This record gives sequence, C-alpha cells and structure tokens, in this order.
Amino acid sequence: MSNPKRTNRLLTLLVAVMLLSGCMPRQMFSRKSIFHTAVSQYAPVIYQEQTYSHLKECFSAQKDIVRPHTGSTIIAAWLPYMLYDTLFGSQDKETCRSTIRSYLSSAKALGINTIFAHACAFGEAYYTSGLMPAADIGCRFDPFALISDECRRLGLSLHAWINPLRLETAVHMEKYWAADDALSARWYQDESLRGKYMLQWEKRWFLNPASDAVQDYICRVAAELLNRYPIDGIHIDDYFYPTISTAFDAKEFEVSGEKNLSEWRRGLISKLVSELYATVHNIAPDAVFSVSPQASIKDNHNKSYADVALWCAEKGYCDWMIPQIYYGFENDTMPFTEVLAEWCMLPRSSSVALMVGIATYKVGAVDAFAGGGANEWVTELGIPAREAQTVLRNPAFSGISLYHLGTTLSMSDGEKSELSGAIL
Repeated sequence: MSNPKRTNRLLTLLVAVMLLSGCMPRQMFSRKSIFHTAVSQYAPVIYQEQTYSHLKECFSAQKDIVRPHTGSTIIAAWLPYMLYDTLFGSQDKETCRSTIRSYLSSAKALGINTIFAHACAFGEAYYTSGLMPAADIGCRFDPFALISDECRRLGLSLHAWINPLRLETAVHMEKYWAADDALSARWYQDESLRGKYMLQWEKRWFLNPASDAVQDYICRVAAELLNRYPIDGIHIDDYFYPTISTAFDAKEFEVSGEKNLSEWRRGLISKLVSELYATVHNIAPDAVFSVSPQASIKDNHNKSYADVALWCAEKGYCDWMIPQIYYGFENDTMPFTEVLAEWCMLPRSSSVALMVGIATYKVGAVDAFAGGGANEWVTELGIPAREAQTVLRNPAFSGISLYHLGTTLSMSDGEKSELSGAIL
C-alpha cells in the first residue's frame, strides 16, 4: 500500500521540477476536476487522489494565458505604513510630493508597474475618511491622495491596501480615539458598542468578524476608497484571526449556536472576503480585489481561518491571489520552489489570477528559522531575482509582488540589476 505523505511529497517535488523547467500551464486543473468536491480542505489531503497519469495530462495541456486587468504581467510592490514617516516627514505638501515622485519613479525604473499602498493598517486612515480616525503621521494633508496623484502621473496602477480587522493597542486608542467622531471611534467610546463590535487580544483590539455591522463597516471602507480615489483595486493581506485560542470569541461562538469553532471562524472570514469582492465589483466592475495570505496553506486554514483553497477554486472571493512566499530556495521546512508548487496544485477558477509575494527585506540578513538555509540570503546574490524568474517564466502565474518597496529600492546595485533583469 502506498504512503499518502510520501506520495504528496513526490507530487510536490514533481511540480517543483516542472515549475523550474517552466512547462506548466496557467490553468493546471479544471474546476470540474476530482478536486472540486474538496476545495475547502487543506490541499495535501486531496493531492493523493490525483494520479500520475492525470498530472501528466495537466502538465502537457497548454492553454492561452489570460492576463487579468492590465493585460500584462503584474510587477507589484507593497508600500507599507512604516515608510510614511519618511515620505511624509515634511509639513510642506509639495516637498512630500517631490519625495514620493522620486520614490515611485525609482520603482518604475526598476520595472514595477503596480503599487499596493497602505490606506489603513490599524483601523486608522491614511486618507480622508468619514468612517475611521485619521492616522497621526504628522502631516495636515491627505497622504493617500498624493500617492494616488503621483501613481497616475507615472502610469503606475494603484491599489488601496487595508488590514480589515486589526486595530490599535488599548493604550493608543485610549489616547487618540477617546474624543474622535469617526464611526469606529464612537464604537470604542461606548462600552456597550465596544463589547459588540470589538474584541481584545494581548493588549490589542480587533474588529469582531462575527458582527454583521462590522462586516458592513469594512465594506463601507472599501467603498469609500473606491468612490474617493481613482484606484485600480482594493487589497487585503494575511491579518485575519490573531489566535487559535477559544477565549478570543467564546461568547460570540456560544451565541452563534454552531458546533465547530474552526468551521464557524472560516465561514465568517470567507463571508467577509466574498462581501468585499462584491462591494468592489458593484462599485467598479473593472477594479481588482486581491488577497495576500501567508505562504502555508495549512496554517491559513487552521490558524488564520482563511480558506484560501476555496477562494482560489470558486469565483466570487478574489481576483488575484498573492501568497507571501517569503522563503529562500534552501529553507529546510518551506523551500521556495516546493511552496510554489503547493499553491500551483490548488484547483483554481479561471477568474482567479495567481501571483507570488517575494521578500526583498531578507536580502543580506540571516534567516533564523530557515535551518540549513539560514545564511542563504547573506551568501547568495540575486535570490529575489531568481525567485522572480522562476515565477515569471511560467504561464501558471500572472506576476509577482515585492515586500517591500523600501527594502527593494535600498538593495545593492548588484541585487537591483539582477532583479531588473529578471522582470524587464
């Protein structure tokens, strides 16, 4: 009798070899494949049902590549909130505009054509919002509007990046939210509303995904951004449930009447994701809703309660799926090519484009959790470039995104030259 774990490992290695040779088609599996009845299960459980002969057929079935939205390969970069203190460090608007223009011009010169810019990271807005308190970064103008203006000027596609559930710490909110008139601040100020719409874990507050009002509020944030700025999409990343502890939402689970906590949590997150998708497309049919979960399909499913297999397999959850595969080729437990293969083996709707998040922030640093590959990012030149090349030369993928723009632009000239050569 065959060993399922050994079979899964062999299948993953086989796909990894196919990825490196660049011979896998974009749509590896049809939605009507034998996987379809188990799309919401962790993928390796269902790999064993696939036969080697069927895999061979999948690998050899070349199909036309349909690039989403832009019609071209997407080379994106995340522009996170921690860069805003530098970009918006001056009180003078035109000085900040010049700084942002220079920054984004360098990104474009490297080959980047898409920016995921933080509009909300901790329940506070980096834009003019009527729903959430303003983030205090020292400037008295709309920072996101400047980013939007300069992206349009340079021909860069801009997507508003929001962290939908994560809020600030209790200490911060007591200081800055206590007198604010924004909707979420009023929830915080009213103890009874706070108990309905927010949950606390390890000194930080989170919006309560079990609340219909909260889910509606998050969709209203997305709508506000789409209606206020000429952006090309809404983007969320991997901040869903902060813990697997039953204490986090014990009261809400008891009230729900459901029996399985994990399934209940996954259902709530999938509902939020599907409602965000619907909101985006109702307001702007050509806009993109993208999701960037962590790299581990299993951890997404069991720890973050993000049913990424379902979101890939069924239309109506996301347009772009961008797993954060922030690992080197020599990582002992999560080697880049094998993780890439696991994502490629997920059944995927023709409406969902698969992209890959690549870490530039690890360049030159020891990767403490990589085992035998701990020094790979120190001793090897061009890891981001090699990873980009592995992804981009294969039609199964529609692009990459670099985390993050700051570390990408601050890499050595040699690293940037290698990366530019891989993506241009």
